[in-house]
Amino acid sequence: MKLAIHYGKHRINLPLPLFMLKVAIRLIPDNKIQKQQKYYLLKISKTFAKNLKGYKGMSLVEIEAAQGARITITV
Repeated sequence: MKLAIHYGKHRINLPLPLFMLKVAIRLIPDNKIQKQQKYYLLKISKTFAKNLKGYKGMSLVEIEAAQGARITITV
């Protein structure tokens, strides 16, 4: 996925690899979430990443502020 932030003359483009979702889930402390919940979150994230591969270039989120800032998340 790609995150693009445009504000005036400033442009920030950040690549967000889908495997980072799995890494973030694994970094959740065990006292905040149960093992079984973490297991299901990992399965869901794997399915999510697998299904999104067929939709490359699709825009998931497009936000425009009144001040002219734009945020876009694309697959």
